[in-house]
Amino acid sequence: MDQVVATGIPSKHIDTAWPEVHTLIQSALEHSRGELNLQDIYDRLKSTDMQLWVVFDGDHVVAAMTTELVFYPRKKICRIVTLGGWDFSQWGNHIELVADWARSTGCDHIETFARRGFVKTAKKYGFEEQYTLLSKPL
Repeated sequence: MDQVVATGIPSKHIDTAWPEVHTLIQSALEHSRGELNLQDIYDRLKSTDMQLWVVFDGDHVVAAMTTELVFYPRKKICRIVTLGGWDFSQWGNHIELVADWARSTGCDHIETFARRGFVKTAKKYGFEEQYTLLSKPL
């Protein structure tokens, strides 16, 4: 990796970034249970209900992440909704950019729902497995 840089993309610039990131977001959505689709993510990014974070290696986008703020009665959480990209070990440390932003908005934690295979990798960056989500289609 040449020069890896991560940045938040303001909602007014979503249309500019979208062609470069939508396939990465879609790849993350393929591991979901259909709670959101690509259009939902786009709409929520445009309305500022979600945030877009992009990792660049030089001029190339290597990762895209979306987050949302979740307000529990006693905590404010920054939830990573989607995370798509290549070679996480080369840019995973840039998650601190999101952590710093979340802290500045008054968040107590960052949380994410992740595939079991990602747990070991996430632990290297300070995440702890808190509980297991079980679901049953109805």
